[in-house]
Amino acid sequence: MQPAAHETYQRPQGKRAIRRLASSATATHGIGFLASAVLILLSIILFCNLNGVAAMIWHISRAFSIVILALCLVALAMLAKYVPPSLRVGGWWLVVFYVFYTALGAAVAFQSPFVEMGAVASCALSYAASIAVILTYSAYGYVLFRSGRAGVKLMQVVLIICLISTLSVLLGIVYPDWAYITKSKVAVAGRQTGFFANPNELGIQGALTIVIGTFVTMRTGKIMWFSVAVLCGGIAAFYSFSKTAILMTMVVSVAMAFLIQRRGINLRNAFALIVSAFLVLAMISFVRGAAMRSESRIDLTSSQVRRLEQVYALLFQGRVDEETTTGRTLLFQEGLEMWKNSPLVGNGLTTMERMPSAGLGPHNMYIKVLGEGGLLCLPLMLAPFVRLAMHALKLANASVQAFMVGGLLVLNGAFMVSHNVLDDRNHNALMGLMCGMAAAAPVRAPRRRLVPRSMPVQPAPSYRPVHGTVR
Repeated sequence: MQPAAHETYQRPQGKRAIRRLASSATATHGIGFLASAVLILLSIILFCNLNGVAAMIWHISRAFSIVILALCLVALAMLAKYVPPSLRVGGWWLVVFYVFYTALGAAVAFQSPFVEMGAVASCALSYAASIAVILTYSAYGYVLFRSGRAGVKLMQVVLIICLISTLSVLLGIVYPDWAYITKSKVAVAGRQTGFFANPNELGIQGALTIVIGTFVTMRTGKIMWFSVAVLCGGIAAFYSFSKTAILMTMVVSVAMAFLIQRRGINLRNAFALIVSAFLVLAMISFVRGAAMRSESRIDLTSSQVRRLEQVYALLFQGRVDEETTTGRTLLFQEGLEMWKNSPLVGNGLTTMERMPSAGLGPHNMYIKVLGEGGLLCLPLMLAPFVRLAMHALKLANASVQAFMVGGLLVLNGAFMVSHNVLDDRNHNALMGLMCGMAAAAPVRAPRRRLVPRSMPVQPAPSYRPVHGTVR
């Protein structure tokens, strides 16, 4: 009896043959031990916002940017051949935008007597680190997708790191002095920030964790990862009392559960919908009970109740004004007024960090880029994300498609409420992973149009009588 085709291969015996197979796999499909170690170390620094923690405690953000740059250069040296192909879907547009935005903004800022050159140099260094992170994680995303099971295991490690960073929201509860160590100004209002500078960033990190949990779930088939990510994101949203965190967590968890369910209707996938639906209903019930003051067991400060009332007005009344956005509409208006001073090239780097009237930034990435880089830079910022969105529709791999949809939701939500997205390291890593995986994943074959063949015209049949003439 002849063995089947898939049974003819026999594993080679001996240590030398095993080493040869291992080195061959590492060279073609694997990522290597040292590159994996650098990825884990970088992910701890970026997703746990250790550079932000160092800036809050010791004021050494510039030194951490240098450390991040050095680690990225080490990783890029090992993954150099994967960088060009990993950037072909939106990645090059991102790099061009960062370089052009930094160069144009610095040139305009140098002409202004009101801008500190040290702040411009620090901002340029931060954007250089952002470019390095995007290049590095783009190459990692490309290799991880093509590495099969090894790549999935590394993404599980990244997910665990993200879960730890999201649960850092509990630091201020377990250890109340954490707010004084990090000099958090919002902790006095009962809002926790964890490793991050403000609760909005923590909420966005929770939504990002749900997206990575969705990717790992769809690659491994274990719904546990998605459930844990959703629950951790919900805990972060509750204790941060951030309107952005609450709304983002609900939207992203439901969207990701729907994409998981599209793979097939079974009990395991239905559990994802149950978990996300339970989280959304619990959040809505909590917000409604606190806002209507109908639940006597809810013991909250006046500031916490006011924020939940604003979430209730957004969800159930559709009211978007100065009160429900915590004054952000005024910041938007002031940012647009500053942009009108120089609509084409903007006002230069760092000019939107502290706007004159409010003393705050615009809390919107689109307005900040308009104000600092003008109309020349805003289309360049939008181009890579439009390219990624269009490419996501063509992907044949459901896990990468869900990752890109979730990533675009998270980034757009961050752009709407924060003006620090371009140099937030976790967002830079997300951008790079999206570009790399989009370039590595296969696309669906284009549908062929069925063109009818031109049939030859047959002559009409002649009905001749067979036997004689017909009378």
